[in-house]
Amino acid sequence: MSPWRALHLLALSALLTACATTRQSVPLAPDAAARGFQLVRALPEALPSELSKVPDTQYLLVFAESTVLAVVDNLSPLPVSVMEPIEGVYHDHVAGQLKDRYASADPFAIASERLQGSPLLTGRADALHTVPLVYLVEDSEDVFRATLVMRAEGEGWMGRYLYHMPTTYTDTQVRTAGPDMLASLRSDLQQGSDVLRELMERDARGELRGRDGRRVKYGSYHIVGSRVSGMLPASLVNFAGAQVIEEGADHVVLRSPGNPASGAREGALAFGVHHFRKDQLHTFEPMSAN
Repeated sequence: MSPWRALHLLALSALLTACATTRQSVPLAPDAAARGFQLVRALPEALPSELSKVPDTQYLLVFAESTVLAVVDNLSPLPVSVMEPIEGVYHDHVAGQLKDRYASADPFAIASERLQGSPLLTGRADALHTVPLVYLVEDSEDVFRATLVMRAEGEGWMGRYLYHMPTTYTDTQVRTAGPDMLASLRSDLQQGSDVLRELMERDARGELRGRDGRRVKYGSYHIVGSRVSGMLPASLVNFAGAQVIEEGADHVVLRSPGNPASGAREGALAFGVHHFRKDQLHTFEPMSAN
C-alpha cells in the first residue's frame, strides 16, 4: 500500500468513528410542526462531497471509484489530492449528460402531486423548506440503488426522511434512461412519496419518538454502495445507535444519527429517518444495553 493510501485510510477511519462529527436526528418539535412544510425545487446549499449533480434536476449521483482511474492509480500511484479532482471532473461530465433524460421523472413534481391535501403544507411564510432529492448510489459491481430523500430545514433544525427504493438499475440503464427504466423510477417515486408523506405527518404528530426502545447497528448498500475510497468494503460499513421506530414483517423504520457533511461514499446518507425493506439491510443487529 502506498503511503498516500495508508494516510487516507487512517483519516477515513477517524472520520467514521469520531463521535464529535455525528449529528443526532431528533423528532420534529411542536412549534416547527405548526409552521409546516413548503416544498422547494432547489438543491441545498450544503451537500456532501463525492457526488455529482445532474444539472437542473433533483438527482445526485454517487459513483463508485472509477475503474479507469483505479487502473491508472495502480499503474502509477498518485496522491489522493491529485486523484480526487480528476475523478470528480469525470463523474460530473457523466452526470451533465443526463439532464434531459430525467426530466420525465421529476422528484419535485411527483412529491408535490402526492403531498396535495396534506396538513403539512400550511402555506406559512416561515414553513420549513423541504427539498425532494434522489440519490443514485453505485456499488462496486456497476449497480445503482435509488433513495428518495425529503430534506426539511428551518431555524436550527434539520430533518431527513429517506425511502430506499426497491428497484436497482445497471450502469447502462442509468446512463441511457430508457422508457422502461424511467417508468419504473416514476412508480417508485410515487410509492416513496406516499411513504414519506406518512412518516412526515406522523413526525408532526409526535409519533416518531422511538418508543420501541431498541437501538441497533445497521448497514445498507443504499447508504454505502462501494468500497469507501477504494479501501473499506461496503459490507463492513455499519452505523451504530439507530433507534427502531417500528419493525414490520418486511420493513423497518429507523431514526439514525450520522454526519451529513461527510463524503457521500462514506455514509453522509446515514442521518435521518429511514424506511428500509429488510432485504435492503446487510446488517441489522441489536446493540447491548451496556
